[in-house]
Amino acid sequence: MALCKAEEEEPAKELNDSGRVAEVRKRQHVPEHLKQNLPPAKFQSPLIKLVILAAILSASACATLPRPTNSATRLSPDLSRAEQASAININTASPQELEKLPGIGQGIAERITAHREQYGPFRRPEHLMMVRGISDRKFRELRAMIVVE
Repeated sequence: MALCKAEEEEPAKELNDSGRVAEVRKRQHVPEHLKQNLPPAKFQSPLIKLVILAAILSASACATLPRPTNSATRLSPDLSRAEQASAININTASPQELEKLPGIGQGIAERITAHREQYGPFRRPEHLMMVRGISDRKFRELRAMIVVE
């Protein structure tokens, strides 16, 4: 399709705001069926970069670190080896052994063993707080005396 002479791009001279002559190019006539409602190209590149950055950040947020399997090695550093050896393993202790811990009576000791039987062994010492009667304060008192193996 040939463009007529009036539709071709040719420089035209017009006066700008400062009164100087400037070359202005006429726009070509574009048929309606060729026009598309796309954003200008200068906005596509940052948008793509933003989407890629969001995908990378969301993928890295889901990364998990490996958990240690033995919490006996994670006991407080101020405890000696003898004190660590005398710590009570809450996964194997009987209710009578659990009653030796301060603040643990017969009822809470039975709840600990019932919880262990129903849900399986404790994976971390902090999971002891899921037992009714073990508050955060009571757990902090017991933390140095218990171990999970």
